[in-house]
Amino acid sequence: MATRTPRRSTVCEVDALLIPEDCDLSRVRLETYEWIPTEGAPPVYWDVDAAKRILAAAPRPPARAWVAELWAELLATAHPLTWAHVAEVDISTPLIALPAGPGYVLIDGWHRVARARMMGRASLPIWVLTADEAEQVRVADPADPSVLLSRLMARLTDLAITP
Repeated sequence: MATRTPRRSTVCEVDALLIPEDCDLSRVRLETYEWIPTEGAPPVYWDVDAAKRILAAAPRPPARAWVAELWAELLATAHPLTWAHVAEVDISTPLIALPAGPGYVLIDGWHRVARARMMGRASLPIWVLTADEAEQVRVADPADPSVLLSRLMARLTDLAITP
């Protein structure tokens, strides 16, 4: 595992004006993962939805990740968790990570790690994207309106929603 300082996952709420009235807005979210590689360094952002699209387009068997290592990292970085979500999350869904030095950066699945720890599981399935795929999902500035619009259009396409 790569050592790092606190980070967070964020979900962008979408303006209802962009979505048809009959659309279930709960499905329209943009998931971004923020990572601060070292203390004082600028954050790096990844588009979790784009990572999921890559994995759907290029399926691969998952590897295994050790829960004890991930749990230690979760505690060390004080990753925020919603305990109600931890209680209901499906741990059979593989985690998603990107390569970083000799290890990787987990960008999706911290609630699954917490649930697996509570259940006494030793490992979880994990997909690790390639370095090229990681570069494809990197986001320069998730607050930039043009970046948000591009990501929103891709997410709407994922959900088969026509704005």
